[in-house]
Amino acid sequence: MGRLVHALAIKGCVKENIFIGSAFVDFYRNCRSIENAEKVFREMPENNLVTWNAMISGYSYLGDVDMGLSLFEEMTLRNFGITPNYITLGLVLSACSKAGQWREVCIYLNP
Repeated sequence: MGRLVHALAIKGCVKENIFIGSAFVDFYRNCRSIENAEKVFREMPENNLVTWNAMISGYSYLGDVDMGLSLFEEMTLRNFGITPNYITLGLVLSACSKAGQWREVCIYLNP
């Protein structure tokens, strides 16, 4: 059903709507389909903090903590003009905690 809605959304020319795109990234994450979430994320013409957070959360939620942290690094190091907020930092803290990567917590969250 979700893929049908996604197909209809694309047909209806809302593919470039950042809010719809973010909702589909989150939808696919909840369906445990990180491949589809990543595809939607990468095909969006622009990503905002919400879409980045949704993908970071998706990787962490599905157990691929390293990919989530890698995406966080990409977001912060490539200077997309996006500044992490408290939600982003909470996601990073949670991801590091799940993986037992306590040193990384200090690296990522220390200014």
